[in-house]
Amino acid sequence: MLLLKQKICNMKENNSKKGIKMKIFVCIIAVIVVVVVWFMIPFSPLKGEFRADTEKLRVSCRTVTDKKIAKENFSKLPEALQKYVEACGYDGTITMNYLHMEYEDVDFMQAKNGPKLKINYSQYNRVAEPDRLALID
Repeated sequence: MLLLKQKICNMKENNSKKGIKMKIFVCIIAVIVVVVVWFMIPFSPLKGEFRADTEKLRVSCRTVTDKKIAKENFSKLPEALQKYVEACGYDGTITMNYLHMEYEDVDFMQAKNGPKLKINYSQYNRVAEPDRLALID
C-alpha cells in the first residue's frame, strides 16, 4: 500500500514538473512571437512627418492648370535636351505642379571605393518654387 502511495506521489510530481515546463515553454514562445511582430510593424516618426509634409505638398499643388509645354520653353536648353523632350513627346502636354520619384533598392556609395548600401529613396520636387522633400529609407 505504501509503495502504491509513493508511485502516485511520484506521478503527481512528474506531471506537475511537466506542466511547469510546458507553461515556461509556451511563455517563451509567446514572448518570441510578440517580439517578432513588434519589429515587423513599420513605424517611424520621421516617416510619419514625411508623409504629412508630402500630403500638404500634394494638397497645395492640386490646382489644375491649362498651361501646356511648348518648344519655346526648352529653346534655351542644349540641343540634346531639346531633342530628348521632343522624342519623349512632352510638347503639348499639360505642365506639372510637382514631381514625385521613387527609387527602390538603389546602390548608395558612401565613398569612391566604399561599400554599397541598398537604400529606398522617395523625392518630391515642387515646380513653382524650388522646394524638395526627400526621404532615404
